[in-house]
Amino acid sequence: MLARALAMVHSLALAAAVANPLPLPARIVMACAVMGSLVLSVRRFVWRPAVSAILVKPAGDWSLILSDGNNVAATVQPTTVITIWFTLLHLRTAGGRCTVLLCRDSLNAEGYRLLRVALKIGEVSGVPSA
Repeated sequence: MLARALAMVHSLALAAAVANPLPLPARIVMACAVMGSLVLSVRRFVWRPAVSAILVKPAGDWSLILSDGNNVAATVQPTTVITIWFTLLHLRTAGGRCTVLLCRDSLNAEGYRLLRVALKIGEVSGVPSA
């Protein structure tokens, strides 16, 4: 889902870069910048994300498994965004703040529903009750 969203947004930006009335060299530069942004975005968010797994323990403790294999403790921040289509987790770790985008298809339907419910009613530590 994320790869499709990135492709759609970048294709719209590419169409805008090509269809504007600027001189041809400026349109070519803008089109190259959009394509470069697409490659970097897909590489960072789809092919090699910084967080490879998130573990939630029954006590409400969160743990991030990074792409290099390190395990980092985290707490959910109240600024977390929860929607039907995606959840934008704002997490605080010992190294600072981390944001993780979970698309609806990142896990099975029941698991995603349970995560949304737990975050909304505040059963997960760090998230205030609604």
